[in-house]
Amino acid sequence: KASTQFPCSELFSFACASTSTCVWANSKVVNAFVSSAAGCATVNSPVQLSPSAVVKALCQSTTGTCDTTSWQSASTTTSVMIATSTLAVSPTVSISAPSTIGACDSLTLDISGSSGNGGRPWLSRSIQVETAATANVSDLQHFLTHKYQASPPTAIPAALLSKGFAYNFVVKLCNFLNKCSQSSKSVLPLDRTLPTVSLPGAALRTTSRSSALTIGSDAFIAPCGSTAQVRSGLAYSWTVSTGGAVLISATSISKDPSKFVLAPYSLDVGKVYDVLLKVTIAATAQSASAAVQVFVQPGSIFAAVALGTSRTVQVEEKLTIDASSSYDEDQVGVTGQRAGLVYSWSCAQVQPMFSDSCSSAFTMTSGFANVQTFVMEAKTDAADAVVQVTLTVFDASFARSAESVITVTVLPSLSPVVTVSSNVPSTGIFNRNRELQLTG
Repeated sequence: KASTQFPCSELFSFACASTSTCVWANSKVVNAFVSSAAGCATVNSPVQLSPSAVVKALCQSTTGTCDTTSWQSASTTTSVMIATSTLAVSPTVSISAPSTIGACDSLTLDISGSSGNGGRPWLSRSIQVETAATANVSDLQHFLTHKYQASPPTAIPAALLSKGFAYNFVVKLCNFLNKCSQSSKSVLPLDRTLPTVSLPGAALRTTSRSSALTIGSDAFIAPCGSTAQVRSGLAYSWTVSTGGAVLISATSISKDPSKFVLAPYSLDVGKVYDVLLKVTIAATAQSASAAVQVFVQPGSIFAAVALGTSRTVQVEEKLTIDASSSYDEDQVGVTGQRAGLVYSWSCAQVQPMFSDSCSSAFTMTSGFANVQTFVMEAKTDAADAVVQVTLTVFDASFARSAESVITVTVLPSLSPVVTVSSNVPSTGIFNRNRELQLTG
């Protein structure tokens, strides 16, 4: 029966069929929701009909009944391979590691910030190392192939890294849909003691203009002959730049120097910024650095309607819908048309009969285009009519928009009209330790 769920093992045979759910999408298509547990069917896994399954052609009789006893059933021995989806998403490989390390430092390649595994273990993972022809990397490659673990990341011993040679680590990840991506990271071991510096997370990060930007760091000194990690005696310096120009105003508001926190509205939408951390050993002035890129994506438009989206009005009375508090997340301190927002209104009657306009129940006293407040007056014979007013708010370039639907019910002349207001700001965000005030 279409749309009825059933265990896939009733119809199919594949790995984990008994713990997977199937549903008929139509008479020809069955959707299978395969368990994500280890060892279950994935791309290139075989699937066939269950030995007990009986699948025959659909009855095409106009009466809806057919004698199917002599009809041949589909083969239960034919096997096909599961193909990858044409819409499969490729992984995004992120490598967090310092660009330089000191003479006695081990190296940690952290790929935990990678994404695109679809909530399952990676189908395959490989790390290849490249360096100058005069350096022997066979022991290092053996370590990466046979001993490296991704979570938590296994530190590469300093003894496997020759000083003065730049190593290029190429990480390739494939997800369960057999989509693969790779990324690389170059690391230079030096013959002097340096702080080890990393910025855990993706190399390219996304934020919005209205959000605070927070970037954490991990920095320490690994003294030769010791497994200890010394985190004292370090000086931190953060810089933000775009297009090669340093932003003097982009200073951290964090009291912890190892953490960079930039106040909201400090960055411009659509730009890519380079955030660089330089850590210096106070006693020796030796330093190392790490950097990430930050892309500032456009914020959202919010259509804010005063007094809520469910309104009532008596016949022969005017109703005003005020949307002047609508706002753009990328603008600070301004709302409505002062923020460059453009308004569009429409109205449709939904009761007692449908109409794509409200003209039979209301007289419009304001325009439909680019007005912050929409005003209409209920007609004398409009009692019990229900209309829906749709507000669409655009940014100045019409690239972003938001919509709100206000339902208006017309009451007889003697009926009470109730409105409720609150002290909740137009953002809809309300602190739990604040007193909520409702006014009716």
